[in-house]
Amino acid sequence: MKKVLFLLFVTICIPFIARAQYVDLGLKSGTLWKSTNENGYYSYDQAVREFGNQLPRKGQMEELVNSCEWTWTGDGYDVTGPNGNKIFLSADGYTSCDDGKMYDGGLSGFYWSLTPKDDENAWLMDLYEPSVQFASLWREDHYLVVEGWRCRGRSVRLVKSK
Repeated sequence: MKKVLFLLFVTICIPFIARAQYVDLGLKSGTLWKSTNENGYYSYDQAVREFGNQLPRKGQMEELVNSCEWTWTGDGYDVTGPNGNKIFLSADGYTSCDDGKMYDGGLSGFYWSLTPKDDENAWLMDLYEPSVQFASLWREDHYLVVEGWRCRGRSVRLVKSK
């Protein structure tokens, strides 16, 4: 009987204990960022349908970019808030609109916001490995909020208010 109760406890409680936590980075808005990505890649419409208001807005992403210290780790960025707490944003690349193949894994990361731009684009956080130079694009900042095609599969990181 004790074994059955223990297994029941482990089965029910461990998934709740192991869930990612929200991290207070000390941002003025009070936005808390989840410590891990949601699994998989999502088009903009899928992300909005699945996560809705848990997606960060464009302004929350801009605050993260402008208020935090960003350090490349080799596979993404450690993002340190004004209060010293950290989250990690991985460079998981993206999937194409046409064939669903993954591109730029390990070199770039793209995270959807809730904020649409127009019928074909939405705002997203875009991060690149610092030594990568692109023929058509060179940036001093390797993490920006930019517009991107809604059909591409991108990563999702959730937020909530304090």
